[in-house]
Amino acid sequence: MESLVPVAEKLWNAWELRLLVLTSLLLQIILIFMGKLRMYGWGWSLVNWCAYIAADYIATSALGVLSGSISASGGRGDGSPSSDQLGRHNGTMELVAFWSPFLLLHLGGPDTITAFALEDNELWKRHLVGLVNQVALALYVIIKSIIMKSLGSNQLLAPTVLMFAVGVLKFGERTWTLRYGSQDKFRESMEGKPDPGPNYVKFMEEYACKKEAGLHANIKVEKEPDLAEEVGSIEDEGNNISSTSNESEILREAHNLYQTFRRLIVDQILSFHDRNKSKSIFMKLDAKQAFKVIEVELSFIYEDLYTKAPLVYTVPGVCFRALALIFIFVSLLLFQIITDKSRYSEIDIIITYVLLVGGLALELYANALHICSDRSFLWLKKRMNDNNTIIKRMSSSRKEKKYWSHSMAQYNLLDECLYKPRCMEKMIQWIDEMKELSKTTVVKVPEGLEKFILDELQRKSNDVEDLMKEKKKGSSSSSAGNKERELDLSRDYKRLGDCRGEQVLQDWGYLKDLGWSVVDVEFDESILIWHIATEICYTQDCAAMQLPEGGGEISKALSDYMLYLLIFHTPMLTAGIGKIRFNDTLAEASRVFNQAGWEKKPKIPFVSVVVGLIRRRKNEKDATSIVDPNKSKAVNDHLMTVKTEIAPKEVKGDRSKSVLFDACRLAKELLKEDMKAKKWKIMNAVWTEMLCYAAGHCRGYYHAQRLSKGGELLTFVWFLMAHFGIGQQYRIEAGHARAKLIIVDK
Repeated sequence: MESLVPVAEKLWNAWELRLLVLTSLLLQIILIFMGKLRMYGWGWSLVNWCAYIAADYIATSALGVLSGSISASGGRGDGSPSSDQLGRHNGTMELVAFWSPFLLLHLGGPDTITAFALEDNELWKRHLVGLVNQVALALYVIIKSIIMKSLGSNQLLAPTVLMFAVGVLKFGERTWTLRYGSQDKFRESMEGKPDPGPNYVKFMEEYACKKEAGLHANIKVEKEPDLAEEVGSIEDEGNNISSTSNESEILREAHNLYQTFRRLIVDQILSFHDRNKSKSIFMKLDAKQAFKVIEVELSFIYEDLYTKAPLVYTVPGVCFRALALIFIFVSLLLFQIITDKSRYSEIDIIITYVLLVGGLALELYANALHICSDRSFLWLKKRMNDNNTIIKRMSSSRKEKKYWSHSMAQYNLLDECLYKPRCMEKMIQWIDEMKELSKTTVVKVPEGLEKFILDELQRKSNDVEDLMKEKKKGSSSSSAGNKERELDLSRDYKRLGDCRGEQVLQDWGYLKDLGWSVVDVEFDESILIWHIATEICYTQDCAAMQLPEGGGEISKALSDYMLYLLIFHTPMLTAGIGKIRFNDTLAEASRVFNQAGWEKKPKIPFVSVVVGLIRRRKNEKDATSIVDPNKSKAVNDHLMTVKTEIAPKEVKGDRSKSVLFDACRLAKELLKEDMKAKKWKIMNAVWTEMLCYAAGHCRGYYHAQRLSKGGELLTFVWFLMAHFGIGQQYRIEAGHARAKLIIVDK
């Protein structure tokens, strides 16, 4: 056994660096492909995370091993490495030094992923320190190898210098893009020039001079166009998207809107001009087109925050790409043509070829992605005729381009009450990502939900405009009257985003009976109450075959989705004690079910966890529940038998935050006979209003965070609301006043 230790040590010394270098290349291949996929799906997020973390660690470790090996070789005094250190004959250190620039190249990362999470951008200064450190280490290795060999006999000096330049370039690119994606720098990039407004001092000096000269001067103030007039003028210009479903027109309009609305990510303000322009476009779109525009806009924002796009699509970026490609290709030629390979071991030559060809292939693939990207297509379209062959081919290839998975996660409280995780599942759930994967499911966005959301926003926006027109008819046309209407319009738009179900109940005439469930409670409490009530109503109607076609799917999906956000992404919803309230409700429900004889049981064996992960990626429709439907029906029936004439808080006090029987009270109201025909219409509208409330009150930072995981429906709704002018971000309600001096004859 003892004799095996030296052999194992020798084998490890011989292969340690080789394995690290090859693993580093493999991780770059994984990242360049997986980094692109995560934009429209988050089923592989765990793989992405592991590869992202390991890539930097492996490359840094390899550089450390390499510098240690070459230092040890230099310490021998004869300029040659020991045979048991890396298992290479004379000349090995020269080749190994050639590998160091490739590790810098790998530390630069692929163009498709510079930051795994938004927090990585905030650590750009740490990355800058790492850049200086690793570049110095690689430079030390190269210089050491030159010293060990006479300058003339180092055949790899030229390709080493070229690859070193590429490595520094790529590493520097990543640091720059991380800096650009940080909150402060991203905000600065959109601030533009400061606006001092009209020159007040000059105007008043001129006014004073006129008065001193004995002239009678009146001040006439001309406002920017009235809001309603501006909307009409914008609409008269026409809407390219509404007249055609051409993908290139959608892409062009989305890019124009993105230039304005990306400011929302850093909580900047917008003006009434922005609102009127975007609203005039979206009022004419159908659901498919509207969500497509939002998808493209968010994809541009994703690229700004998580990829090298901000640098790639600039003149320096294009030059860097060309230089990198040329330098890698020339290095490959030099290694092939002028290098005497008999001086190196065969395995090291193979590894060097793998590094060169792999680096060249990755660079070619990255350039191909950039050429075929949306930004490149828009750039070409501005400079070429639509009938150009290149434009036609690129346009046809974009028809089925995917930007979002069109899926939403689901989590159900009553299912959780009846589900007992196995020991292995409990261990897995120590990792937050695995806990979410094992406890939740994913479904496609229900057919009709996007249309329902758009119709609701269009209707509410129209109501505000109609109200403004009525006020205009009954008010004066003076400057004060215009200002008052502008403020009223602003307040009305903001008020739309502050409703969380009460407006729907008021419209249907049920605010008095059901308003307690949305008005008199906190938002997280309202979500839990309506979630349980929706589950009870859905189960009861399904069992009685009374569920109207397409009636309950929207409410059911939104109910489970909002609970998912409340439990797994709490910061995206308004501050509260949602998790405490959820746990108390879960505990009370479990106690009720245990007393009734329903014990928690595990799912099918641990394989079900793996099956669940597969279902998440396939978006299977039957993945909405983990519990037997018959058992769910029996549980819901049992809840409905509990007498709830007296409010639970009056009996239990408020120490426990459980809302189980408050939800039962609501469910009983919704299941009444007079609600039968309109129940699901009301519930669909209430859940949509809750969704809009949550979307509008979530900070842009948290929306941007979720873009790295494929995006959330909540983020799409938030952006859609902003395009209709609904929300708190519109703070500029009037433009500059244009004052003129008019000389009047006395």
